[in-house]
Formats: sequence, C-alpha cells, structure tokens
Amino acid sequence: MWMGGRPPIGYDVKDRKLVINEAEAETVRHIYRRYLELRSLNRLQTDLKQAGIRSKVHIGTDGRPFGGCVIGRGALGYILTGQVYRGLVSFKWELHPGEHPRIVPEDLFQEVQMALNAQGPGEAARTKRPSTSLLKGLVFDEAGIPLQVSHTNKNGRKYRYYVSAAKMRGPTQDADGFRIPASDLEKVVVQSLARLLRDQHWLDLTFKGHVDVARFQRLTSLASNLANIIEEELAQSTGLVPTIIDRIVVARKAIVIKLQPARLMSLLLGRASEAEQSEQLIEIKVFGQIIRCGKEVRLVIGQDDAKDAKVDSRLVRELVQARQWFEDLANRRVSSIADLARISGVSAPYISRKISLAFLAPDITEMIIAGTQPMRLTPEALKRACPLPVSWDEQRALLII
Repeated sequence: MWMGGRPPIGYDVKDRKLVINEAEAETVRHIYRRYLELRSLNRLQTDLKQAGIRSKVHIGTDGRPFGGCVIGRGALGYILTGQVYRGLVSFKWELHPGEHPRIVPEDLFQEVQMALNAQGPGEAARTKRPSTSLLKGLVFDEAGIPLQVSHTNKNGRKYRYYVSAAKMRGPTQDADGFRIPASDLEKVVVQSLARLLRDQHWLDLTFKGHVDVARFQRLTSLASNLANIIEEELAQSTGLVPTIIDRIVVARKAIVIKLQPARLMSLLLGRASEAEQSEQLIEIKVFGQIIRCGKEVRLVIGQDDAKDAKVDSRLVRELVQARQWFEDLANRRVSSIADLARISGVSAPYISRKISLAFLAPDITEMIIAGTQPMRLTPEALKRACPLPVSWDEQRALLII
C-alpha cells in the first residue's frame, strides 16, 4: 500500500497502490543501462538532457502540472539506488517486500550498484564516514533479549561491539552476558550468506518445488550476483543484509542466522508467493566461540555445523605425544631430553620444540578433541607454531585468531 506522497518516476498510484507506468518504466531502465555505459552521473545527466528525457510530471492540488524538468544528479542518484524499483518499500528504516511490481531486473540493479561503488569517493573520504553497525537490531541472545550496539575509542580508533544490555550497565552486573566484536560477527554473517548463495545444492534444497528448471538457472545466477553485493556490505552498508535476515541468535558456542525465505525470493526473482511467505524461517548454524586474548575479545569460528565437526587424529596425536613426553620427564622415567629423543627415535631439538604442546591453552585443546577447531588450525600450522609461547593469549592469537 502506498502511504502517500508523489509516486517516483516509473509508477502511478491507483487505489492507493503503485502501478507501473510503462513509458516511464522504460525510461528508468534506460537510465540504468546508460549509467553502465557512461559510468558518470555528470555525463549521464548531460546525455539525458540532450535526449530530451525529463523528470516525472505531477498534477498539483490546483490541477496544474509541474515537474518535467532536467533530471539533476541528486535525483539520478536516487533513481539508481531506489529500492522501490526492486519491488521493496522502506518502513522504519527497514526494507520489506512491497505490493508493487519491480521495474528494474535484479541483475541490472546489482550491476549498477557495483558500478556506483566503484565510482564512489576515494579512500580518504570513505574513512571519514561514520561507522555503521550492519546488524543493528538483528542480534539476540538465546532468551530473546537483543544485543545493543556499543563502541569504545582507543588511540584514535573506534571499536564496535554487540553487547548484552546487562553488561552495558557494568562489568560485574552479568558475567554471562555477551560482548562480541562487531566486525567479527558481521564478517561471519556476511561470509555465511555469501557462501550459501553460491551453493547450488543449498539453493536447490531450499527452493525446491518453488521454481522450475529454467527459473532455477536464473535464480542461481542472481544468487551468485547477490553474494558479491552482500560481501561488499562489510565495506559500505546499503541496508541489503537486513532485508534478508529475520534475526541472529547468539549462543555460547554457536550463531544461528535466521532468514526469511519470502524476502530472499523477493530479492532474487521478484514477489514471493503466498506459499513461500508462509514457510518457516531458514536457519544457518555456525559453530564458534568467543575467546579472550589479553584485553581483547574475538569471535573464533570452528566447523559450520555439528555434522561437519570432524576430529583430526593427527592433531590429537600431536597433543598426546607431547603430553606423554612431558610426563616421562616429570616422573623421571627418562633422565633428559637427549635420552627421550634416543628412545623415541627423533632428535632432541624436535622434542624441545614439540613438547610445548603439552602446555596448549585448555580451550584450544578442547576444540581439537571435539573437532571444532578453526579450519586454519591444521597439523602443519601447529608444527610451524612450535615452540609455542608460554602465554595462552599469545597462543590463541597465533593459532586461532
């Protein structure tokens, strides 16, 4: 339902709903295509002016027409980024599927957004922009209590967090609350979404029965394109991610990302059917845990699902061997590392390096035994890290952060 005001170029209002004005809709699509050719708002404005393309003509309350002017750069920027042309509406700063049909195909819209980003301000200008929290209002704990956005400044640098409300009242109020680095959580969510949107098997399982073969091929192409755009959200948020996510639930050792299938289908192929709108939320579970490294807190991701957790016997064997060597020395079953090396058939320097694994941080040891260690923690990586630093914080920074 159109909530009032003048309709944008490409639409008229009928029975309080936006309906397509075919002639203007073609003008909108022409503007999108020409921008991709010219890659400049200034050149686009000049081109449209020379072609005689003008802004939408409206009728005032007195019955007189107004508008029909040269389209300015600001208006062009609005047209080229207008979510209304994707069939979406904004309500309370959130995007929702609208009742009106889209004008601009999704692949054309996304291609223009990438071109606009590429032609945007330089690095110096971007660093002056205020930092925004990509997942604001979407993050909750298991009890359904929202995590609030907070930040601190240190040495001229801004650090953002998603924080339990009780923790914001003081460190002693609730030891069980969350204080998650915003950049870590946002990266996990964005990368998880992008990975699945590129996974044809996941798309087939998720939308099977809703699209035919020809439509599915188009869906996979648009999903891959959407994945590229979502990954750009980490650098410059356009409000796209909140249109897909219903909520994010944070637990001690897992993050559950809940998606609205209707919203996702609407973004990919237009308006979703009633059947799709009534479907249960899509859940993506990412396993990980919050690790403290000195004064810093980091979110460390392990396997993506419990069924994927796999114990690496080589890692476990390294820990067991180091522990055995240490116990042999501590209990005086051998007199020296040299004797231990001779009995074990390896060199003394080799044991000197590897025995430090007997003092591996308990949380890292637990990950290895459960098979939920980060994918980057391989036997080769563990070998390169030896001898390990004594500090557990330094070990975490070296092996899993």
